[in-house]
Amino acid sequence: MKQKSILKPSFNTPPESYWTASVQPPEYPQLEGDIITDVAIVGGGIAGITTALLLKRAGVKVVVLEANIIGHGTTGYSTAKITSQHGLVYKYLVDKFGFDKAKLYADAMQDAVKFIGSMVHEMNIDCGYMEVPSFVYTQLESFIKIMEQEADAAIQLKLPASYVADPGLPFNTKCAVRFDGQAQFHPLKYLYRLAQEIPGNGCHIFQNSRVLHLDEENLILSTENGTVKASAIVIATRYPFYDKPNLYFTRMTQSRSYLMAVRAAENFPDGMFISAEDPVRTFRTHYDGSSKIIIMGGTGHDTGQGDNTYLYYEDIRNYAKKVLTVTSIDYHWSSQDAITVDSVPYIGPISEGMKNVYVATGFKKWGITSGTLSGMIISDLITRGENKYSDMFSPQRINIAASATDFLKNNVRVAKDFIFGRLDSPDERIEDIKPGTGKIITYDKKKLAVYKDENNKIYALDPYCTHLGCELVWNEAEKSWDCPCHGSRFSYNGQVLDTPASKPLPIIELDD
Repeated sequence: MKQKSILKPSFNTPPESYWTASVQPPEYPQLEGDIITDVAIVGGGIAGITTALLLKRAGVKVVVLEANIIGHGTTGYSTAKITSQHGLVYKYLVDKFGFDKAKLYADAMQDAVKFIGSMVHEMNIDCGYMEVPSFVYTQLESFIKIMEQEADAAIQLKLPASYVADPGLPFNTKCAVRFDGQAQFHPLKYLYRLAQEIPGNGCHIFQNSRVLHLDEENLILSTENGTVKASAIVIATRYPFYDKPNLYFTRMTQSRSYLMAVRAAENFPDGMFISAEDPVRTFRTHYDGSSKIIIMGGTGHDTGQGDNTYLYYEDIRNYAKKVLTVTSIDYHWSSQDAITVDSVPYIGPISEGMKNVYVATGFKKWGITSGTLSGMIISDLITRGENKYSDMFSPQRINIAASATDFLKNNVRVAKDFIFGRLDSPDERIEDIKPGTGKIITYDKKKLAVYKDENNKIYALDPYCTHLGCELVWNEAEKSWDCPCHGSRFSYNGQVLDTPASKPLPIIELDD
């Protein structure tokens, strides 16, 4: 059979995920005025919405503040795997934390998997929920022993795991670790249904209401058009916009990964698959009502550290053509994840001195289960004062010495980006910038971040991140200014796309 031509993704338009493109977002108002509530939740992704729903069900009045549209952060740009299999994690956890704590992590993630399934059935949510196995596979002989050890660790932890010789993929593999009883779904159809239950009886969801400031003494959140005063605050923004307690910006990195939704002539097996070795390759299927879509990707880089971000999309496309008979590439998008120094999320009170401010962050690339777990843990801590998993995920658990290598590596890199970015003196001129491109230039003896759109309109901005002042880097594929230090991102016109920054970039007026 003659292969159909591959439909090239348009890089002239912003990337868009299949999830956000395939469902109409809900309408919620913008915060106007001042509100008093029991619990204010910053962030309308799966962590924030799950927390809000569980608190409301417990009789707590909640207010959710979302900077953009609920679900249009990491949740709507994920692979949407519902699984406790988080790569090769369990041998690592046993070795680093001991068997008992590794067991807590395993049980917690399995509980999150079961919780999502129970909500789908209880609320009769039409979200393409499908129970499928999950696999970590390898194509390398050198990884076979590692896979055997991972399977042994998972089995000892009473996870639904097994070692298999063949995961059933349409290309050669050496072996895999299989988890049964896992699932996949359309994350936004699920999230929007949960969100429907929140407004009413003194509870609210506000969209387009970015939090600009936290008054830690009085527990007041300020937005552009109003404030929320609460007895407790939950920061569920993937990376906390308020990160001074415990210096979160020194204990996490942010990473970008790239995905595509493709169709292929092959009947790709139902299931969720991710490679053990680098470059990471991830696959899962989804039925769009008429045919099967394959969500694939995985390649990535630390935020602000990728040279030509187009190349990451090209890599996925080339790999897809290598292993599948691709008939179309329908969507392409990227996502951002926060990663802790020990690869375990931070869920709980933000610091020892702020017991009534909670944080949910550091989900690595497993935000569906970790975000759900966050809602379960934090809602319990607020309503009952305890949760059996809270110590394992406590943000105060960190012993820096135990992760000294990663901690020092990250902060040395940050210092380098901060210092050398400011010392560099670019010689590019505005007239040298091609339409649709951004550059750091020197103008009137000052550095500027300048973007020129397709109509030659100039957008000139202060080039330093409003979080801690690192010099920004242009992201060609996403048309954004990215911070190489702590992962903040800004649109070409200076608006905040990703935290920890909460303030936009100052606009610089140029002389005609």
